[in-house]
Amino acid sequence: MVGSFGMGSSLVSYDAADNGAHSAPNIVAKVLSNEDAKKEVDTLLKLHRDQIAYLLEANRDLVEALRDALLEREEILGDDILAAIAEAEARRPAQASSATRVPIPAKRSSSGIAASTCDETSE
Repeated sequence: MVGSFGMGSSLVSYDAADNGAHSAPNIVAKVLSNEDAKKEVDTLLKLHRDQIAYLLEANRDLVEALRDALLEREEILGDDILAAIAEAEARRPAQASSATRVPIPAKRSSSGIAASTCDETSE
């Protein structure tokens, strides 16, 4: 079960490679059958997990504003989402607002797949 949900030492979900009894092998199963490719997939997943954690923390005020709007109205769509974000951004100090909008540079993995990183000091 832990491997099914990507909760083990690897973030790869082994259910993604499960084809069932009557289906041909899928692309996920083919990639995961190669040890080097599996390691690269796991590296990319961990890198992006860290990037998402960084972005969520850097924009905690926006996430909390959306949470509060959802608790208040139970459902928000389109313009309501944009309004909640705009209100939260308006409450940000000027320097904090621009600091969180720094683009995260993209890197290339050994296979040429674009891989983003939160490390703004590396090239």
